[in-house]
Amino acid sequence: MSHGYARGEFPVAVRGVSLHGSKHDLTISAMVRREGNTVTIHCTFAVPFVQWGLEDPSILMFKVAKQVMMNVTADARLTWTLPTSVSDRINAANRP
Repeated sequence: MSHGYARGEFPVAVRGVSLHGSKHDLTISAMVRREGNTVTIHCTFAVPFVQWGLEDPSILMFKVAKQVMMNVTADARLTWTLPTSVSDRINAANRP
């Protein structure tokens, strides 16, 4: 996608998560849908927050799971720019 060639729907994987300042080895598989300059990313993954050192909020008879399932959908709009070296050459060519 970084080169602007991917169209339609395609899978991606993102590795590494930072939570409360700590980095964790987690690979998140996501589906990306690109239509024109609009991109939608959707993924579902588990965050084992107790295993990662966050406090377990369970008290007495109120028990919670030791991990939380995240369901994320994000929309973005692509903006294209020329690399600096190309724009410098174009500007230099247009100077009197």
